[in-house]
Amino acid sequence: MKFQLSEKDLELDVSLIKSNLNIVTEDREDMEVVFENLTKSAIQQRFKVKYDGEELDLKESKSYLFQNQDQIRGNIKLYLPRKIKSYGDLKTKGGNIKINSLYYNGDVKMYGGNFKVTEKLIGSNEYKIYGGNIDIEYFEGGVEIKTYGGNIKINDGKIEYMETKVYGGNLKINSIFELKKDASIKMYGGNIKIDVEKYNTESKIYAIIMGGKMDITGDFPEDKLIKKKYNKTGIGKDIVSNIPESIFNMFSKFTGNKSDGENKDVEVEVEEKQNNYTEEVNKVLDMLDEGKINAEQAQKLIKSIKES
Repeated sequence: MKFQLSEKDLELDVSLIKSNLNIVTEDREDMEVVFENLTKSAIQQRFKVKYDGEELDLKESKSYLFQNQDQIRGNIKLYLPRKIKSYGDLKTKGGNIKINSLYYNGDVKMYGGNFKVTEKLIGSNEYKIYGGNIDIEYFEGGVEIKTYGGNIKINDGKIEYMETKVYGGNLKINSIFELKKDASIKMYGGNIKIDVEKYNTESKIYAIIMGGKMDITGDFPEDKLIKKKYNKTGIGKDIVSNIPESIFNMFSKFTGNKSDGENKDVEVEVEEKQNNYTEEVNKVLDMLDEGKINAEQAQKLIKSIKES
């Protein structure tokens, strides 16, 4: 499917359940969507593909997959002009997203699966990761990360803004820091390792550690880190050991994925239950983050949600 682009900017609204997406930017003027391993009939029944001159709407049908659970995993390639500027939403439940190079401002939400950038990603991104892996070769711009499990790795780049909340999993960043405003880190579990190539800013990093381990090395002035650690008071003790694991195990069960990158078929019939569980757990963690409840109360609430 080829589309003539009428704008220099492209809005992406992508939601996939049982498919992998490979975004390829190259020297071209148009946009093309290619389904590599599906019949024309399966594509028409399983996917919505629409371009209105501004937005590409690419969605996989939950109802179709529920009725046809023996469907193979789809492989989709999206070819874009190299100079296109994109924004919007990328969401996948169990599938993989691979990008060579892209200018993208928007959200990435993943329930298992892998997100990999082989060359560079430029823009302002917000990541919500419920298991799975993110591996970005080079990143430039602002980043917000909320992760409940899995691994996130930025191998090189220049970070201008950073806000992270880690409830479990691993976050590793190797980058130049040119912060345009103060950065924040909140940890309830997991591991954060930041290797600073250069710290070219007067802005500071504010860190609140309720559990887990954080290590910042490299060309980083100690007075730029304002850290508060609450481990000795017991705050975060239960949430560190239980919440990330319980959340990740639940999402792994739904998506058929593991944090080591293995991919199995998605259990579509529990889609609604997964979404409800995610929403309720997010509410509890937001209450914890705002100080409305303590770690013990959060653990009890999440346990009751899981058992309901």
